[in-house]
Amino acid sequence: MSVFEARVVVGYDGSAGSGEAVDWAAAEASRRGLPLMVLCAYDVSSLVGASPGLPTAGWDEAARLAAEGADRARKLTHGIEVTAEDAIGTAASLLIDASANAELVVVGTRGLGSVAGVLLGSVAFAVAAHAACPAVIVRGEQVAPGPDHPVVIGVDDSLRCQAALRFAATVAADVGAPLTVLCVSRPAAADAWVSAYWYATVPDTNPEAAALNAAQQVVDAAVALVRQEFPVVRVDGHAAAGSPTDLLTRESRNAGLLVVGARGRGGFSGLHLGSVSRGLIHEAFCPVAVVPAGRS
Repeated sequence: MSVFEARVVVGYDGSAGSGEAVDWAAAEASRRGLPLMVLCAYDVSSLVGASPGLPTAGWDEAARLAAEGADRARKLTHGIEVTAEDAIGTAASLLIDASANAELVVVGTRGLGSVAGVLLGSVAFAVAAHAACPAVIVRGEQVAPGPDHPVVIGVDDSLRCQAALRFAATVAADVGAPLTVLCVSRPAAADAWVSAYWYATVPDTNPEAAALNAAQQVVDAAVALVRQEFPVVRVDGHAAAGSPTDLLTRESRNAGLLVVGARGRGGFSGLHLGSVSRGLIHEAFCPVAVVPAGRS
Protein backbone atom coordinates (compact mmCIF):
# COMPACT_ATOMS: atom_id res chain seq x y z
CA MET A 1 0.00 0.00 0.00
CA SER A 2 1.31 3.43 -0.87
CA VAL A 3 2.59 5.90 1.71
CA PHE A 4 0.39 8.90 2.22
CA GLU A 5 0.03 11.85 4.56
CA ALA A 6 -2.88 13.76 6.08
CA ARG A 7 -5.88 12.10 4.54
CA VAL A 8 -9.12 10.40 5.46
CA VAL A 9 -9.18 6.61 5.00
CA VAL A 10 -12.39 4.61 4.75
CA GLY A 11 -12.94 0.86 4.51
CA TYR A 12 -15.35 -0.42 1.87
CA ASP A 13 -16.53 -3.93 0.99
CA GLY A 14 -19.66 -3.30 -1.03
CA SER A 15 -22.08 -3.74 1.87
CA ALA A 16 -24.73 -1.20 2.82
CA GLY A 17 -22.93 -0.40 6.09
CA SER A 18 -19.62 0.27 4.37
CA GLY A 19 -21.43 2.40 1.79
CA GLU A 20 -22.74 4.59 4.60
CA ALA A 21 -19.19 4.83 5.92
CA VAL A 22 -17.98 6.00 2.49
CA ASP A 23 -20.73 8.63 2.37
CA TRP A 24 -19.79 9.92 5.83
CA ALA A 25 -16.07 9.90 5.05
CA ALA A 26 -16.62 11.71 1.75
CA ALA A 27 -18.53 14.49 3.47
CA GLU A 28 -15.92 14.78 6.21
CA ALA A 29 -12.97 14.76 3.80
CA SER A 30 -14.66 17.51 1.77
CA ARG A 31 -15.25 19.55 4.90
CA ARG A 32 -11.63 19.21 5.95
CA GLY A 33 -10.26 19.66 2.43
CA LEU A 34 -8.31 16.40 2.70
CA PRO A 35 -7.70 13.60 0.18
CA LEU A 36 -9.85 10.50 0.66
CA MET A 37 -8.65 6.94 0.19
CA VAL A 38 -11.17 4.12 -0.19
CA LEU A 39 -9.60 0.84 0.93
CA CYS A 40 -10.79 -2.69 0.19
CA ALA A 41 -8.95 -5.67 1.69
CA TYR A 42 -8.30 -8.96 -0.02
CA ASP A 43 -8.22 -11.30 2.96
CA VAL A 44 -6.42 -14.49 1.97
CA SER A 45 -6.47 -16.00 5.47
CA SER A 46 -9.48 -18.14 4.51
CA LEU A 47 -7.49 -19.61 1.62
CA VAL A 48 -5.03 -21.53 3.82
CA GLY A 49 -4.83 -25.07 2.52
CA ALA A 50 -6.13 -24.12 -0.90
CA SER A 51 -4.26 -24.90 -4.11
CA PRO A 52 -0.85 -23.22 -4.55
CA GLY A 53 -0.79 -19.72 -5.97
CA LEU A 54 -2.82 -16.63 -5.15
CA PRO A 55 -6.32 -16.76 -6.67
CA THR A 56 -6.79 -13.70 -8.84
CA ALA A 57 -10.59 -13.63 -8.78
CA GLY A 58 -10.72 -12.37 -5.19
CA TRP A 59 -8.06 -9.77 -5.83
CA ASP A 60 -9.88 -8.58 -8.94
CA GLU A 61 -13.05 -8.31 -6.87
CA ALA A 62 -11.26 -6.27 -4.21
CA ALA A 63 -9.97 -3.90 -6.89
CA ARG A 64 -13.45 -3.61 -8.38
CA LEU A 65 -14.99 -2.86 -4.98
CA ALA A 66 -12.35 -0.25 -4.13
CA ALA A 67 -13.05 1.49 -7.45
CA GLU A 68 -16.79 1.25 -6.81
CA GLY A 69 -16.39 2.88 -3.39
CA ALA A 70 -14.19 5.61 -4.82
CA ASP A 71 -16.73 6.35 -7.56
CA ARG A 72 -19.45 6.61 -4.93
CA ALA A 73 -17.32 9.03 -2.91
CA ARG A 74 -16.51 11.23 -5.91
CA LYS A 75 -20.19 11.93 -6.41
CA LEU A 76 -20.30 13.43 -2.92
CA THR A 77 -17.00 15.32 -2.79
CA HIS A 78 -15.94 18.69 -4.09
CA GLY A 79 -12.38 19.65 -4.99
CA ILE A 80 -10.56 16.82 -3.21
CA GLU A 81 -8.64 13.81 -4.48
CA VAL A 82 -10.33 10.43 -4.10
CA THR A 83 -8.26 7.29 -4.64
CA ALA A 84 -9.05 3.58 -4.57
CA GLU A 85 -6.69 1.12 -2.88
CA ASP A 86 -6.88 -2.67 -2.70
CA ALA A 87 -4.37 -4.65 -0.68
CA ILE A 88 -3.74 -8.15 0.65
CA GLY A 89 -4.46 -8.54 4.34
CA THR A 90 -7.27 -8.34 6.83
CA ALA A 91 -9.43 -5.24 6.82
CA ALA A 92 -8.59 -4.49 10.44
CA SER A 93 -4.82 -4.75 10.04
CA LEU A 94 -4.78 -2.68 6.84
CA LEU A 95 -6.94 0.07 8.30
CA ILE A 96 -4.87 0.17 11.49
CA ASP A 97 -1.66 0.39 9.45
CA ALA A 98 -3.18 3.16 7.34
CA SER A 99 -4.17 5.10 10.46
CA ALA A 100 -0.50 5.76 11.28
CA ASN A 101 -0.36 8.38 8.53
CA ALA A 102 -3.99 9.47 8.43
CA GLU A 103 -5.96 12.20 10.15
CA LEU A 104 -9.06 10.04 10.37
CA VAL A 105 -10.02 6.44 9.64
CA VAL A 106 -13.67 5.54 9.05
CA VAL A 107 -15.43 2.15 9.15
CA GLY A 108 -18.96 0.80 9.21
CA THR A 109 -20.29 -1.48 11.90
CA ARG A 110 -21.28 -4.37 9.67
CA GLY A 111 -20.14 -5.80 6.35
CA LEU A 112 -20.44 -8.67 3.96
CA GLY A 113 -17.91 -10.98 5.57
CA SER A 114 -16.70 -11.90 2.09
CA VAL A 115 -13.18 -12.78 1.01
CA ALA A 116 -12.88 -9.41 -0.71
CA GLY A 117 -13.40 -7.25 2.36
CA VAL A 118 -14.43 -8.07 5.89
CA LEU A 119 -15.96 -5.08 7.66
CA LEU A 120 -17.75 -6.79 10.50
CA GLY A 121 -18.34 -5.54 14.01
CA SER A 122 -15.07 -7.16 15.10
CA VAL A 123 -13.19 -5.00 12.58
CA ALA A 124 -14.82 -1.85 13.92
CA PHE A 125 -13.81 -2.84 17.45
CA ALA A 126 -10.24 -3.59 16.42
CA VAL A 127 -9.82 -0.34 14.51
CA ALA A 128 -11.38 1.69 17.33
CA ALA A 129 -9.06 0.07 19.88
CA HIS A 130 -5.79 0.21 17.93
CA ALA A 131 -5.93 3.02 15.36
CA ALA A 132 -3.17 5.59 15.71
CA CYS A 133 -5.53 8.41 14.69
CA PRO A 134 -9.16 9.11 15.60
CA ALA A 135 -11.46 6.38 14.29
CA VAL A 136 -15.09 7.01 13.38
CA ILE A 137 -17.51 4.11 13.40
CA VAL A 138 -20.49 5.07 11.26
CA ARG A 139 -23.77 3.80 12.62
CA GLY A 140 -27.24 5.10 13.47
CA GLU A 141 -28.78 8.14 11.86
CA GLN A 142 -26.66 9.90 9.26
CA VAL A 143 -27.20 13.38 10.68
CA ALA A 144 -24.14 15.61 10.52
CA PRO A 145 -23.16 17.60 13.62
CA GLY A 146 -24.29 21.21 13.40
CA PRO A 147 -26.36 23.85 15.19
CA ASP A 148 -29.26 21.43 15.76
CA HIS A 149 -27.21 18.28 16.38
CA PRO A 150 -24.55 18.62 19.07
CA VAL A 151 -21.23 16.90 19.46
CA VAL A 152 -21.39 14.84 22.67
CA ILE A 153 -18.32 13.67 24.58
CA GLY A 154 -17.93 11.37 27.54
CA VAL A 155 -15.04 12.29 29.84
CA ASP A 156 -13.40 10.99 32.97
CA ASP A 157 -10.54 12.23 35.15
CA SER A 158 -7.75 10.76 33.00
CA LEU A 159 -5.31 12.77 30.94
CA ARG A 160 -6.16 10.48 28.02
CA CYS A 161 -9.50 12.23 27.71
CA GLN A 162 -7.93 15.58 26.85
CA ALA A 163 -7.16 14.49 23.29
CA ALA A 164 -10.76 13.35 22.85
CA LEU A 165 -12.04 16.60 24.34
CA ARG A 166 -9.95 18.73 21.98
CA PHE A 167 -11.04 16.58 19.02
CA ALA A 168 -14.71 17.04 19.97
CA ALA A 169 -14.29 20.78 20.50
CA THR A 170 -12.49 21.18 17.17
CA VAL A 171 -15.33 19.45 15.31
CA ALA A 172 -17.91 21.54 17.16
CA ALA A 173 -16.04 24.74 16.35
CA ASP A 174 -15.66 23.84 12.68
CA VAL A 175 -19.35 23.06 12.10
CA GLY A 176 -20.97 25.47 14.54
CA ALA A 177 -22.35 22.70 16.73
CA PRO A 178 -22.89 22.93 20.48
CA LEU A 179 -20.75 20.64 22.62
CA THR A 180 -22.18 18.56 25.45
CA VAL A 181 -19.80 17.15 28.06
CA LEU A 182 -20.91 14.20 30.20
CA CYS A 183 -19.14 12.49 33.08
CA VAL A 184 -20.68 9.44 34.72
CA SER A 185 -20.11 8.57 38.36
CA ARG A 186 -20.04 4.94 39.44
CA PRO A 187 -23.08 3.72 41.37
CA ALA A 188 -22.29 2.45 44.86
CA ALA A 189 -23.50 -1.03 43.93
CA ALA A 190 -20.75 -1.30 41.35
CA ASP A 191 -18.13 -1.30 44.10
CA ALA A 192 -19.77 -2.26 47.35
CA TRP A 193 -16.51 -2.63 49.24
CA VAL A 194 -15.52 0.95 48.35
CA SER A 195 -18.81 2.22 49.75
CA ALA A 196 -18.39 0.14 52.90
CA TYR A 197 -14.87 1.46 53.41
CA TRP A 198 -16.01 5.03 52.74
CA TYR A 199 -18.84 4.78 55.27
CA ALA A 200 -16.48 3.26 57.86
CA THR A 201 -13.74 5.86 57.49
CA VAL A 202 -15.86 8.94 56.69
CA PRO A 203 -19.23 8.18 58.30
CA ASP A 204 -20.75 11.59 57.64
CA THR A 205 -20.06 11.42 53.90
CA ASN A 206 -22.43 9.95 51.32
CA PRO A 207 -20.17 8.16 48.83
CA GLU A 208 -22.70 8.42 45.99
CA ALA A 209 -23.00 12.16 46.47
CA ALA A 210 -19.23 12.52 46.78
CA ALA A 211 -18.69 10.54 43.56
CA LEU A 212 -21.26 12.64 41.72
CA ASN A 213 -19.64 15.81 43.01
CA ALA A 214 -16.23 14.60 41.84
CA ALA A 215 -17.69 13.80 38.42
CA GLN A 216 -19.17 17.29 38.24
CA GLN A 217 -15.72 18.73 38.96
CA VAL A 218 -14.39 16.77 35.98
CA VAL A 219 -17.15 18.25 33.82
CA ASP A 220 -16.45 21.76 35.10
CA ALA A 221 -12.75 21.41 34.31
CA ALA A 222 -13.52 20.13 30.80
CA VAL A 223 -15.98 22.94 30.13
CA ALA A 224 -13.44 25.49 31.38
CA LEU A 225 -10.76 24.10 29.06
CA VAL A 226 -13.08 24.30 26.06
CA ARG A 227 -14.14 27.86 26.87
CA GLN A 228 -10.51 28.90 27.17
CA GLU A 229 -9.18 27.17 24.03
CA PHE A 230 -12.33 27.22 21.86
CA PRO A 231 -14.24 30.39 22.81
CA VAL A 232 -16.56 30.14 19.79
CA VAL A 233 -17.99 26.82 20.97
CA ARG A 234 -21.22 26.75 22.94
CA VAL A 235 -20.43 24.20 25.61
CA ASP A 236 -22.30 22.85 28.58
CA GLY A 237 -22.05 19.71 30.62
CA HIS A 238 -23.39 17.65 33.45
CA ALA A 239 -22.57 14.71 35.67
CA ALA A 240 -24.85 11.74 36.17
CA ALA A 241 -24.87 8.42 37.98
CA GLY A 242 -25.51 5.19 36.16
CA SER A 243 -24.17 3.17 33.27
CA PRO A 244 -21.82 5.19 31.03
CA THR A 245 -22.89 3.25 27.96
CA ASP A 246 -26.60 3.72 28.67
CA LEU A 247 -26.31 7.42 29.46
CA LEU A 248 -24.09 8.23 26.48
CA THR A 249 -26.37 6.20 24.21
CA ARG A 250 -29.31 8.28 25.40
CA GLU A 251 -27.34 11.49 24.74
CA SER A 252 -26.58 10.24 21.22
CA ARG A 253 -30.24 10.25 20.14
CA ASN A 254 -30.11 13.84 18.86
CA ALA A 255 -26.34 14.09 18.42
CA GLY A 256 -24.40 14.42 15.20
CA LEU A 257 -21.30 12.78 16.67
CA LEU A 258 -20.48 10.97 19.90
CA VAL A 259 -16.85 11.13 21.06
CA VAL A 260 -14.97 8.99 23.58
CA GLY A 261 -11.35 8.28 24.35
CA ALA A 262 -9.84 4.95 23.40
CA ARG A 263 -9.27 4.10 27.06
CA GLY A 264 -9.90 5.73 30.40
CA ARG A 265 -8.64 5.19 33.91
CA GLY A 266 -11.78 3.44 35.05
CA GLY A 267 -11.35 5.36 38.30
CA PHE A 268 -13.87 7.22 40.43
CA SER A 269 -15.98 8.20 37.44
CA GLY A 270 -16.49 4.62 36.34
CA LEU A 271 -15.91 5.63 32.73
CA HIS A 272 -13.64 2.83 31.54
CA LEU A 273 -13.65 4.00 27.96
CA GLY A 274 -12.37 0.76 26.49
CA SER A 275 -15.55 -1.08 27.45
CA VAL A 276 -17.71 1.99 26.98
CA SER A 277 -16.54 2.59 23.42
CA ARG A 278 -17.24 -1.06 22.63
CA GLY A 279 -20.76 -0.72 23.97
CA LEU A 280 -21.39 2.49 22.07
CA ILE A 281 -20.28 0.90 18.80
CA HIS A 282 -23.16 -1.53 19.39
CA GLU A 283 -25.79 0.89 20.66
CA ALA A 284 -25.26 4.55 19.78
CA PHE A 285 -27.80 6.34 17.60
CA CYS A 286 -25.14 8.35 15.73
CA PRO A 287 -21.56 7.89 14.50
CA VAL A 288 -18.99 7.29 17.25
CA ALA A 289 -15.49 8.78 17.22
CA VAL A 290 -12.88 6.99 19.33
CA VAL A 291 -9.80 9.16 19.92
CA PRO A 292 -6.47 7.76 21.12
CA ALA A 293 -4.37 9.69 23.60
CA GLY A 294 -2.00 12.10 21.92
CA ARG A 295 -4.08 12.50 18.72
CA SER A 296 -6.76 15.12 18.08
